[in-house]
Amino acid sequence: HTLPRPTPPESWIDEDQRMNLVFRVDVGLVLHPQMLAVFFAVFFTADCGAKTPMFMSATKKDTVLAGRSFVLDCAVSGLNNHRVSWIKSDTKAILSLNNQLVTQNSRYHLSVQDPGTFQVTVSNVTLEDNGTYICQVNTEPPINQETHNMVVTSPWFTNTSSSVNDV
Repeated sequence: HTLPRPTPPESWIDEDQRMNLVFRVDVGLVLHPQMLAVFFAVFFTADCGAKTPMFMSATKKDTVLAGRSFVLDCAVSGLNNHRVSWIKSDTKAILSLNNQLVTQNSRYHLSVQDPGTFQVTVSNVTLEDNGTYICQVNTEPPINQETHNMVVTSPWFTNTSSSVNDV
């Protein structure tokens, strides 16, 4: 049994949308360009069928109290020979590359628990740790996933109350 041959792409104007390109296959399957892009990005690369890297979790936003710790977590599937790095966005400092901690800051610790999972723990957090961190895979072009951390300080209370007798 042979597979049906695809027909050339067609285009038409939809009432609700602007011009949409579709790809029709003789069996009646219609795929929009965005779906084709996702399909090919997930299942194929230039190396004939090898999967491309994909992030396994969503962008994260955290608030952390100064002096505590936070974890930068990045899980990637389909890495093959690609490398993963953690980068501090504002300074462009490379924190880690695959399973190697690059930063000399002793407050940073890297753990690689499973293949494709890279966690950097930042301890004794300071206000300088506030900001965006990027997990980057060295595909062409690179793919990035951001983690946003807001560092806050605990409020300071002073005894400024006056008693009734002081008035």
